[in-house]
Order: sequence, then C-alpha cells, then structure tokens
Amino acid sequence: MTAVSLHPMEDALLTAFEQLLGWVQEDYAADPVEAYMLLGQTLNARATAICNPKPTYLCKIDKSILKAFPRRDDKSASEA
Repeated sequence: MTAVSLHPMEDALLTAFEQLLGWVQEDYAADPVEAYMLLGQTLNARATAICNPKPTYLCKIDKSILKAFPRRDDKSASEA
C-alpha cells in the first residue's frame, strides 16, 4: 500500500500509483508492462483527506493477486 499527500489531487493519485508500481517491480519478478496492466485492472485507490490543503491518496493491491509473480528474494522459486 502506498499513501501520498500532494496537491493537486491528480498528482497524489499518480504518485501513489507510480510508487506502488515500483514496489511490485522491485519485489516481484514482474515485467514492467505486465505489472502496469495488472495494477491498472486491480488497483484499489481511495481519496482521503480531500478537504485538507494536501489531499491524500491511498493505493493498494490484494497480495493474493501478486501470487502470479514469484518474489525476487524467494530462492525456492528460482531453484524450481
């Protein structure tokens, strides 16, 4: 999950999405295009604190969806 407070609200969403995308690419053996498409279809994004000067966006993905990609630090997956 990523949380970003930034103004305008569109930039908060974009930055939160980019940070989550980077995490999926770093921690999982996911092709950048596949990770982008996966997040585009399964991302859960919520706007919070929209009355504040800097609105906050939360972006998250259910980890069960990421089971399609082996974790980069999982040595047992690379040995199989």
